[in-house]
Amino acid sequence: MSIVRLYIIFILVSILIIWKPASSQNLAGVVYDSSTNIPLAFANIGILGKPNGTVSNSNGHFYLSLKGIDDTDTLICAYLGYITQKISVTSFEKSISIAMIESATGINGVVILANPMSPKDIIELILKNRKQNYPTVDVKDQVFSRNQTEMHNQKFKLKLKKSTIDYFTDEMFSDISKNMPKNFLEYQDWLYNMYIYDGEYKKQKIKGIAHSEGNLDEIERIGDEVVEILDNMSGEGLYWKVRSGPFLSVKIDPDEGAHSQDSAVAINDSIAEVIDTLAIGKGYNMINFKINQYIWRSDFLNKPGRYKYTIDGGIFINDESVYVISFKPNGRGLEGTMYVSTTTYAILRVSFVLPDGVKGEGLKMFGVEYRNLAKEGIIYFQAYEGAYRLKYMMISETIRVGIKRPLGFVQKKERFLFDKKIEEVNFKLHSVFIIKTTNEILITETEPITKQQFESVKINKELKTETVDQYNDPSIWEGYTIIEPTQEMKEYRAKRR
Repeated sequence: MSIVRLYIIFILVSILIIWKPASSQNLAGVVYDSSTNIPLAFANIGILGKPNGTVSNSNGHFYLSLKGIDDTDTLICAYLGYITQKISVTSFEKSISIAMIESATGINGVVILANPMSPKDIIELILKNRKQNYPTVDVKDQVFSRNQTEMHNQKFKLKLKKSTIDYFTDEMFSDISKNMPKNFLEYQDWLYNMYIYDGEYKKQKIKGIAHSEGNLDEIERIGDEVVEILDNMSGEGLYWKVRSGPFLSVKIDPDEGAHSQDSAVAINDSIAEVIDTLAIGKGYNMINFKINQYIWRSDFLNKPGRYKYTIDGGIFINDESVYVISFKPNGRGLEGTMYVSTTTYAILRVSFVLPDGVKGEGLKMFGVEYRNLAKEGIIYFQAYEGAYRLKYMMISETIRVGIKRPLGFVQKKERFLFDKKIEEVNFKLHSVFIIKTTNEILITETEPITKQQFESVKINKELKTETVDQYNDPSIWEGYTIIEPTQEMKEYRAKRR
C-alpha cells in the first residue's frame, strides 16, 4: 500500500471521527414541503424518547444539540398536517434536510360524528380540564429565549422652559433631541435553566448575547451626567421632586425611595410595583404570565358570546387526534386557530393575530397616548409525564406610545411649615414612538428534580449579556440547542459609529 493511499485513508477516517455525532456537536437542518419545496416554520424536531428538542424558525431552519445522543437514537420531525418523519441518527452528519409529506389521513367527520359537540361545549371542557391537563410539575427546564426590539422614533422634541442650574441649557436639550436615533434595533438571546418545585421558580442564567443598531451612547452619557449632578447637589434636609404638570409629582428620597404626593401618583406607584413584581419578583414565572394573558384569560375562551367558532375538522399532532377550531370576534379582538385534543380536551397549540385594520386596546388622555397596533403569536404544548407543558411560544406586539406633557424636577429644603424651593428645571416633552417587540421561548430540555436539588440552586443575577457584531458565528452556541437565527439576522451586522 502506497504512502499516498495510507494518507488518504487516514484523512477519511479522521473526517468520520470528527463528524460523528458527539456531545460537543450540533445538528443544523432545514424542514420543507416535499411537493412545493417551501420551508416549514415552527416544525417540532427532537430525539425520540428523549427531552431534547427544538423548532424550526421562519425560514424552516433549526439547530439541535447532539449532547448525549447515541447511534441507536432516532430523530423525529412533526408538523401539522404532515406525516411525522423518523430518521436514524446514523443516517446524517452535521446537517440535514427533512422533506415533509402532506398527510392524506384526517379525522374529518369521524370524530365529529362520534362526539356531536359544539365548539362552545369543547371550550367548556377545555376550562373544566385545565388543572388536570396542566398541573405544576417539579422539573428543571433548559430554556432558550430570544427578544427582538424595534423602536421607530416618529417624533422626539425636548424644549427647555426654565432652569436655575447652569448645566441645563437650550443647546443641551436641542442636542438630546437631535441625538435620539430615528431607529433602534436590538436582539438579545438568553439560555438559562428554570427550576420548578412545588409551584416555586428559580432562574439560573447560562449565557446571554446582545446585538444592536442605533447609537444611544450620547443619550446615555448625558443621562449619567444628569444623575451625577443631581446627586452632587443633594445634602442634609434637601430632596428632589419629579413633577408633570400641577397635579402629578413624586418626592425622591435617597434613603426611603420615591413617595407619592397625591392619589394619582399613588396609583401609578402601585402599578409600577405590580409590574416590577411580575417581571422580577421572587418565584414568579414570566412564561406563565404570557400563557395566562393570551390563553387562559383570553376573550376567545372566557367570553364565547363575543366570538364565532368553526370546527374545521381534525388532524394528528404527535400521534394525538385534535379538533381544529377557528375563532373570530364579532367585533374587535384577536382571531386565530386552536388545536384541542379529542380525548383530554387540552389545547395543544393556538395561533392568533390582531387582523389588519382592527384597532387594539389603548388610551389617550392627559397628554399620554398608548395603542396596540398589531399582535400575533403561536403557543404550543407537548406531553410530558401525563401532563401538557409549554414547548414553544412566540409573541409579537407592536404599540404606539406618545407623550405630550410638561415635565420637570425641583429641589427643595425641608422647613417647619413650607419647604423652600432651591433649584428648578422645567421643560416640555413631545414624543411619539412605534415599538415592536418579538419574544420567543423554546424549552430545549426537561428533567425531573428533587426538593434538595431545587434548594441547592444558586441564582446568578450578575451574569450579563456579551455583545456580538453578528449572528452567523456557529461557535457562539456550540453544544446547545437554540432557535436558529433567521437569514435576515445572519446577514445583519451591527452598525457602529
